[in-house]
Amino acid sequence: MLTFNRPGPLRRCFESLACQTLPSDQFEVVLVDASDVPVVDVVADFSGRLRLVHLPGPNLGVAGNRNRGAGAASADLLAFLDDDCVAHATWLERLPRDCRENLGALIGGGVENPNADNAYAAAGQVITAVVDWFYNSPD
Repeated sequence: MLTFNRPGPLRRCFESLACQTLPSDQFEVVLVDASDVPVVDVVADFSGRLRLVHLPGPNLGVAGNRNRGAGAASADLLAFLDDDCVAHATWLERLPRDCRENLGALIGGGVENPNADNAYAAAGQVITAVVDWFYNSPD
């Protein structure tokens, strides 16, 4: 997971991970933290509810930060989530099954924009919908 100066959304995202139907001892959360705004209080609040690996450091960009997190992960299966996301309660439970049933595939999920009044969020939602339609069209 990536975070950059958003302790509030990070807390909401952690809460969604703490409420997964997959027991928290069966997954770990690697947090790549490029924040100038401290998030250590948020990490501390969830350290008893989630298996957390906190990696503070410089912002290496999305790809660099994800590579850093992947390098620190101990699992065979990686799932990427950003700090402004909320995971559906069954997301982590369903992910391994979907990967087994679709070997070699990149597995994703639906994305819903909770902030439709924000132009950036609305544009991102349109882009996500078009990419999803392109790769998953009924044809």
